[in-house]
Amino acid sequence: MGASLNAKNNEEQIELEQYTESTRQVLRPGMVLLRNYITHIEQVQIVKRCRDLGLGPGGFYQPSYKDGAKLRLQMMCLGLDWDPETRKYGKQRAFDGSEAPAIPHEFSSLVRRAIQDSRALVGKTGVLNAEDILPDMSPDVCIVNFYTTNGRLGLHQVSH
Repeated sequence: MGASLNAKNNEEQIELEQYTESTRQVLRPGMVLLRNYITHIEQVQIVKRCRDLGLGPGGFYQPSYKDGAKLRLQMMCLGLDWDPETRKYGKQRAFDGSEAPAIPHEFSSLVRRAIQDSRALVGKTGVLNAEDILPDMSPDVCIVNFYTTNGRLGLHQVSH
């Protein structure tokens, strides 16, 4: 006779915990890797939400630099707008004056959940105050890029 349902559930729980441990790592203080953290369903919901926002006011556009060169992508900022010409954040887009759409509540909730789960992971390493290493935060900007088949973005670093 096969294993009991309870034994199978226990085995599956152990496998899930082992998988979780292998996909979540503290890389260094303040840096946590949460590989495969966002479920496929959540990813699809995020893409759909971004698509819907991108088709509305303040949505996707093709940004350019001071020299007139166009980026090979479509971009949309949520919360605050990032201007690639001035490399600054603001309430409105410089080229058309439209306001960036608000960051959806579900995106901010995902950030809070990731911070909580990261703190729990850091706590397992013996750190007493994970909140000091990973403080609460609420995102004020989210940059969404859409790439066509020939779109790309070169390696870059955003500095404040």
